[in-house]
Amino acid sequence: MRRICIAASVAALAVGVVAIGAPGSLARATKPKIAKVCDYYFTPTTLRIKKGSRVRWKWATGCGVVQHDVKLTKAPSGVNKSKYRSPAANSPYSFTRRFRKRGNYHFICTFHSDLMQMTVRVHR
Repeated sequence: MRRICIAASVAALAVGVVAIGAPGSLARATKPKIAKVCDYYFTPTTLRIKKGSRVRWKWATGCGVVQHDVKLTKAPSGVNKSKYRSPAANSPYSFTRRFRKRGNYHFICTFHSDLMQMTVRVHR
């Protein structure tokens, strides 16, 4: 009986260790990186994140009433750009997306594309 209890305890511990160390579990558990959207800029202009991480664009309060959006213009091959486009909005608003593919993603605000640009660099 004692051997069965010890074996069950060891098995339960092993399952717990595997669940904690499962690939991708850290990316899902971490908070998204924040990109601020304000009149007339994104900050930071470059974000470096790990594959599987999220970015949240937050329209900052106190930045006026001008509308902005987030639109992906360049991405790694195979990425559906339309899934990385927010509606036009003004504060308060936020838009979050997960990045599952390595590479560089270039974003603009379509209303102010000459001023508002940013890059998300996704690495392993």
